[in-house]
Amino acid sequence: MRFARLFDRRDSAGRWTFDPERPRLTDPAERILVSEFLAGGVMITRITGRDDDLLDPARRHAVPMSTHTDGTWIWNAAVRYYLNEHGIAPEPDFLAHMAACRYVAATPADAVCRTALAELRAR
Repeated sequence: MRFARLFDRRDSAGRWTFDPERPRLTDPAERILVSEFLAGGVMITRITGRDDDLLDPARRHAVPMSTHTDGTWIWNAAVRYYLNEHGIAPEPDFLAHMAACRYVAATPADAVCRTALAELRAR
């Protein structure tokens, strides 16, 4: 399985950040399709705490941290948050996967979800 990258690099202080050149999704219809995909799949970790928005420091405890999978990709719920709140596009390979799936995240079998969780824990 592939892990969807959320951030691009670390800044000079060692904090994770997005590359200024990271594409934004500006087409409202595409943003909805991608957002709905990211809400789908199966949640393999449910984390009730929330992280601070790294692009808007006023948004404290706003970013969800749970993890989803469709059996092919594993992604953090923050990918959807940063898309919805800031228009930040998921990485190109992940976007291509979503389009190939017609923007519908598969619901993998329990065994596949256990494999995804094991891979997440091994990181």
